Amino acid sequence: MSLLRNGAFNLAGALLPALALFVTIPLIVHRLGADAYGALVLVTSIVGYFGIIDVNATAGTVKFVAEHQARGDDAALAQVVVLGGLIHLALGLAGAAGLYVGAPALVQQVFQVDQRWQAEAESALRWSAAAFLVSQLQAWLQGLPQGLQRYDVVGRYEALFGSLVPLATLAVVAAGGALVAIVVARLVLALLHLVLLARATRALLPGVRLQRPQRAVLRGLLSFSVYSWLQRLAALTTQNADKLLLGAQQSLSALAAYAVPLALGSRVFGLLYRLLQAVFPLASALAAQGQVHQLRERCVRLQRVTLYLNICLWLLCVLFARELLHHWLQGRAPEQAATVLVLVASMLLADALTHVPSLVNDGLGRPRITATAALLRAALGVAAAWLALRQGGVVALALSQLLVSLAVALGFVWWVHRRSLPWTLAQVARRVYGLNSALLAIGLLLMAWRWRSPPLPPAGFAAALLCTLVLLAALGWWRVLAAGDRQRLRRIARRWMAGAA
Repeated sequence: MSLLRNGAFNLAGALLPALALFVTIPLIVHRLGADAYGALVLVTSIVGYFGIIDVNATAGTVKFVAEHQARGDDAALAQVVVLGGLIHLALGLAGAAGLYVGAPALVQQVFQVDQRWQAEAESALRWSAAAFLVSQLQAWLQGLPQGLQRYDVVGRYEALFGSLVPLATLAVVAAGGALVAIVVARLVLALLHLVLLARATRALLPGVRLQRPQRAVLRGLLSFSVYSWLQRLAALTTQNADKLLLGAQQSLSALAAYAVPLALGSRVFGLLYRLLQAVFPLASALAAQGQVHQLRERCVRLQRVTLYLNICLWLLCVLFARELLHHWLQGRAPEQAATVLVLVASMLLADALTHVPSLVNDGLGRPRITATAALLRAALGVAAAWLALRQGGVVALALSQLLVSLAVALGFVWWVHRRSLPWTLAQVARRVYGLNSALLAIGLLLMAWRWRSPPLPPAGFAAALLCTLVLLAALGWWRVLAAGDRQRLRRIARRWMAGAA
């Protein structure tokens, strides 16, 4: 499949769940209440952080499946499949045991969970132990189609079950259920997802037979996975440490005030990252075939377009932060939520600068650089979050994460072009950053101009949002996309219209 089609399917796998989450979060928060929703966020963050034990063999599986498939080495491919499954099974069992046994200590001693929610949170964590094991096996199975560059298989199931999770959560809450019922409902969906994904993956690899991994395959996968694990460790810390520190030092309502705009920003920007992830196996396959020039041209075009899309999302968030939260949460947005959303969107935009360079770097088999940068980002982020919470609240916390992200992203982009990528920053800077930098400057001026304005009414907000989208779409079509890309999109649109007719 082409990079465009793979990216589109991967994007679709996150787009529908994001829309479902967007619709259901206000209803869930309203029915559960701020304290109960804060407890749910805390439980989810604890389980997410338990992924620290995952050596990220998924990344190694994707890379080496793509590499061996490009070379036609079926025996090595089969060994990678078996080795990845064994690693994920062992990690899933270890994490599940740790969550089950450690649930009381985590709830009663590590985090300041209100006494009303301690028993419920403890039971929810123990049910989450089984969900952790399922998630590890699911991650292994998802890596196999991705390595074969069949993101359509993964994307379809992610779109379905990712949408069902928030809808099932809302249904449980509407029926009067609390934390345990929510976790059990999600576990049932995860098991069904696992079974269907296993059947689809088996159909893609009908010739794979159980083979004992040879030393070369074992060494290659584990060596790559060690650095990928460090990168994953850093990512988990970055994603969860701020919320865990906030939950440990301040109230659950303060955690909800921070987590809601963070969830909105992360989901929206995460969609564009999904569009890029197919670059990783593509880089492995093209590098294995020696097609470095083709890799550069495709990645530079993709980086220019996706950075523009990230800036467009950032512009919508900073211009309409009050309106988005006010209408989304039906007038119940916390006082500081708009400021937090602006800072979070700016942080995610800074992170977006590193997406394509880091994926290509890893695809070329040099994960040490990305792991080092991610660890630095995590360490600075935790230190900045701790200091910010000592001096202030959620706004200070969000500002500290923005400053850390910006510093690390700029340093990483400069360094990876000097040490790893087969093209220099000077060769691509004008194509990637020229127009995007100008749009960013205009966005900052517009944000300063209307920051103190009251939220627009629904009709005015809809009209302003529509006009902004039309202008950004026109600018992207004529000034960001290359002529060849426009022609390709026209052909795709004509085929779709002909099929619909």
